[in-house]
This record gives sequence, C-alpha cells and structure tokens, in this order.
Amino acid sequence: MKREKKAGLFPWILITIGVIFVLENFGIVDDAFSKLWPVILIVIGAAIIFGDRGK
Repeated sequence: MKREKKAGLFPWILITIGVIFVLENFGIVDDAFSKLWPVILIVIGAAIIFGDRGK
C-alpha cells in the first residue's frame, strides 16, 4: 500500500493570513482586515465543520 501525502488547507490558510498581516504592516492593505479577521476565522471553521458532514 502506498501512503498518500495530503497537505490540506490549513497551511495555505496560515500562509495567507501571514501575508495579509505583512502587507498591512507595510501599509499596502488598509485596516479593514484587522477588524474582519475574527469573522474570517469563524467562516473558515464553519466551512471545515460543515464540509466534513458529507463524508
């Protein structure tokens, strides 16, 4: 049996959030992200929870 390596979505989420924080520190992205990041995390968590129900 071969074992498949599955990276998943979590590393991409962390990379994306990190890039947005860096861009915000450089002034490229405005402060709207600092107000919306909790909502984004809730939506991602809900998508993961409800996405696993079909399996």
